[in-house]
Amino acid sequence: MKKIIFILVILCPALLRAQKRSALFDKLNELAPERWSVKERNDTIVLTCPDSVWFYNPINEPVRMGNDTAPPFGANKTIYRMYVRYSPRWGARMLADAKEKNEAISKKITELYGYYGIAKMPHKFDDYIPANDDEKNRLEKYRAEEKTLRARLTDVPDYNWKDCSIWFPYRMYYIGIWPESASQKIYELEQTIRTELSKEK
Repeated sequence: MKKIIFILVILCPALLRAQKRSALFDKLNELAPERWSVKERNDTIVLTCPDSVWFYNPINEPVRMGNDTAPPFGANKTIYRMYVRYSPRWGARMLADAKEKNEAISKKITELYGYYGIAKMPHKFDDYIPANDDEKNRLEKYRAEEKTLRARLTDVPDYNWKDCSIWFPYRMYYIGIWPESASQKIYELEQTIRTELSKEK
């Protein structure tokens, strides 16, 4: 009898975690388009597109006329996956504290940006080009201090859904997907998932 009780004590937490995961897994499995695979890896659910797609940088992409049958120049063939990470649900106080802490850190980073005069340096996006040794030194100090501050940021979940907190980051805007039909289907799935996760707080 003691042995049975001991086994139940060991197994119960695992069973409870599996039950918590199943609601999210089942919902994503329900939303996934036909032929997409949905698998669980530790604390992450992975949705995989069955067909290969091409990633490319749409910035400065030449205008393409008509229905192109070839991927854009410089595109890389790959398998598209969505990652939905989860944990036990964060409480309201925990979320508020993390957001308050992040806001204070972000404010310090903004102050550093002004203190070292980074905005005055020539740049392309986040690639700054110091014009002299003084600017080079200021940029190095800024980057070192910014890195230290960013390491202190808390990764706050995007959604609270049922008994889970969920991280589902947006895809980078500068990553294009070809063909357009696949890109549209991926975008629609992303939006559908976000709509579902937003329904329950």
